[in-house]
Amino acid sequence: MDEAIIGIGGNLGDRYANLREAVEALDGLSGTRVTELSHVFETQPWGPSGQPDYLNAVARIRTRLRADQLLGYLKDIEERLGREPAERYGARVIDLDLLLYGDEEWDTEDLVVPHPRMAERDFVVTPLLQISPDATWPDGTAVDRSTVRVGTVRSDEGRLPGADAEWYEWEWSLDAEEDWVEIAAVWGSVAQLSVIESKLRASGIPHTVSERPYGERPGLPVGVYPSRVKVPPHLAHQARQTISIPAVVPRENPPADEELSPDSGESPTATVRALRPDGEYMDEERPERPWWFRLAMLLLVLAFAAPFLLRMLSDAFESLAAAFE
Repeated sequence: MDEAIIGIGGNLGDRYANLREAVEALDGLSGTRVTELSHVFETQPWGPSGQPDYLNAVARIRTRLRADQLLGYLKDIEERLGREPAERYGARVIDLDLLLYGDEEWDTEDLVVPHPRMAERDFVVTPLLQISPDATWPDGTAVDRSTVRVGTVRSDEGRLPGADAEWYEWEWSLDAEEDWVEIAAVWGSVAQLSVIESKLRASGIPHTVSERPYGERPGLPVGVYPSRVKVPPHLAHQARQTISIPAVVPRENPPADEELSPDSGESPTATVRALRPDGEYMDEERPERPWWFRLAMLLLVLAFAAPFLLRMLSDAFESLAAAFE
């Protein structure tokens, strides 16, 4: 399969939806898949005046299509998404440009690769260098910003909403997980770990879970280690916010002067401070036992302890009696 770089942009209609549909259409082409997608950039229009701002991105694909075949499919996608003939450099619903195709160079009536004007366009060079800082021209020369002069980038809008998280693997290094940041340590709770991982997956945040010793800890049983959840450093803040969101909405506690009726189905709770194996305290909400349960447990303990207590009292009296003889 060959590698190609596609420029994507548009400034009419639902710009985000148009970009997303275009990328999904690229990924759906026969023998083609999107491997990386840049952030979305809002850029200054150029050409005819009075145009709204553009949204632009760059996608890296791998494909079995030849460059000229790929160009034909790009035009088909533009037509399907509603692009109509208009003045050159005018406003458009979507625009797909074949920027680079491996190290190949094409110069025909219908296709010129590398794209003849990409080096001067900020809305192309900036997202390209984001996903490929070491990008080069077919002759091996590095792509840089020295020739940029039009289509100024106004802002980095972040990931394309609804895009596949796998297209953003350029944001982290899968070979450097030891440099990832720990955001949570879960001690023996499979359910809690499952909830954390579910939230991270739903938010598209890459993560890893490992069980490694923290070192010697007083009172820590041999072979018991925490499950450490780690994420790339630049996503640590977002990940901590994500896992702090409650999985369910907690019910409100009744007012202090409101008594729970026996048939209400609810039980009062009490906040207790629990000591974790790592020596840290944390607050836990635990159900408060009814009075009859506590009384029953007390009687049960006394029943088991009575023989020992009687034996101790008997020994004590015998010792006293012996002392006064």
